[in-house]
Amino acid sequence: MDIVVCTDKRNVMPMGVMMTSVCVNNPEMDTCFHIVIDEDVSCSQCNDLKGVVAPYRGKTVVFHAVPQSLLNHHFPNVDKRIPRATYFRLFLTELLPDNIHKVLYFDGDMIVRHSLTELWNVDVSAYALAAVPDMREGTINRYNRLQYSPSLGYFNAGMLLINLKYWREHQVVDQFLDCMRKHQEQLVYHDQDIMNFVFHNQKLMLPIKYNFQHGHLWKESLFDFWRYEQQVAEARKDPVIIHYTGGKPWMSYIKYPNPYSSSFFKYQDMTKWKGIKVDNRSLKTKIRAFIGDMLRWMNLRPQIRNDYIEIAPID
Repeated sequence: MDIVVCTDKRNVMPMGVMMTSVCVNNPEMDTCFHIVIDEDVSCSQCNDLKGVVAPYRGKTVVFHAVPQSLLNHHFPNVDKRIPRATYFRLFLTELLPDNIHKVLYFDGDMIVRHSLTELWNVDVSAYALAAVPDMREGTINRYNRLQYSPSLGYFNAGMLLINLKYWREHQVVDQFLDCMRKHQEQLVYHDQDIMNFVFHNQKLMLPIKYNFQHGHLWKESLFDFWRYEQQVAEARKDPVIIHYTGGKPWMSYIKYPNPYSSSFFKYQDMTKWKGIKVDNRSLKTKIRAFIGDMLRWMNLRPQIRNDYIEIAPID
């Protein structure tokens, strides 16, 4: 099983925890983690990630450094808080060896709770990729922006089963770059929008349990709940993959962390990062947040609302 992850220096720790969860719950599966990095990831951090898999039989790590020509590319960052590493997955055919025909891609803010064998064996030979509906799939403005029918759906790009053979045969990198050039104003959700635009009718949708996002725990749903009610109910009980799209448990300043945060801590406790929380905000952002908290304390600004349903932890 080939798993691809992309990271910069800020996200090494949660990604290492995610890799640990894969190793623990897939002992029978030989697995190679292909880690795509830029020049900011240090040798020490690379050694930390090698150390994650060292205790587990059949688990290996290969690093793929992004070439300078790609680093110099002007990505259409609408939100400057989004690191350029999020775009690296668009160029996997340029970064991975030609003899790799299928990969699982995981964002670093995930936890894998069960075996991935069933997911890995999904047949994607007729598709560009397989993915899970996004938690905001039902919002019509996405389809208006990207100019295709809502009946085709919109996927979350945090977990992808990618048919690299298809990507190479159809030269999708050229399609991605063309989309960036021609539709920059329409790309709000970055590389996720690009892939949905290019693959809107070339994807296979998977059950929500394979990419259970924080919006599936909201009191008010922004997806077509009537279509996914049974899937969401089943996934809430026992998701295969939890995606901390919001309320990230390792961030020290989150007021309402994801209700399933204990699942992250379970695997973090198995790593060298046990008990560590981080705050990667800029000084300007911290000051702004402090002022906001003071205004709320003085009842001059609305209190931050807890949007999550009441639900017990699953780990």
